[in-house]
Amino acid sequence: MSNHSPTSHSFYSQRLRLHYVEWGNPEAPTLVFVHGVRDHGRTWDDLLTHFVDDYHIVVPDLRGHGIRNGYAALVTTIWTICMTSIN
Repeated sequence: MSNHSPTSHSFYSQRLRLHYVEWGNPEAPTLVFVHGVRDHGRTWDDLLTHFVDDYHIVVPDLRGHGIRNGYAALVTTIWTICMTSIN
């Protein structure tokens, strides 16, 4: 296995900071691993070590899971979604 370590990143979507991790070879084809309910992106860590040489891997933390803005931002997002649904 090579030296393709995970790197942590974040981006903003609708004023909410979301987190994702990149693994593997950035020149290789990309695989996206998505976690299930009540989990987070780092769930895949043990499995991903088998793919890092041959793939560029992106693992997002879905909204409300993993590393993200604090609780207040999550409540604001939920409130916004609820209000948008009513209109």
